[in-house]
Amino acid sequence: MHKIIISTIITAFLSSASLCLAEDIKTEDKNGDGRPDMWIYYENKIPVKIESDRNYDNKLDLWIIYGKNASRTTQIDLNFDGRPDMYSYYQYGRRVKLEIDVDYDGKLDQINEYTDGR
Repeated sequence: MHKIIISTIITAFLSSASLCLAEDIKTEDKNGDGRPDMWIYYENKIPVKIESDRNYDNKLDLWIIYGKNASRTTQIDLNFDGRPDMYSYYQYGRRVKLEIDVDYDGKLDQINEYTDGR
């Protein structure tokens, strides 16, 4: 009986926690298959992160993280292995840095820094 009560309490807690989180996450179904493939996370009604499955294989391959002072980091999995291979850093809408793992070995091969977006 003790295990049933604990199980019920845990289930109720997880359900209520999911509902709280659901208010802060919006999903989109870009390819119309009935399953979400984009998740937009909000804090105080402001988007703070976007995750997406661009090729619809049920694995994330795009991450956009919004920071303070109009900064943004975009991470893209170019070869769809579940790990980001390209990192773009933006400040006030302009790219300030680009890092790419060209040969997909987990090490950055190309790093470009930009001034005024160039």
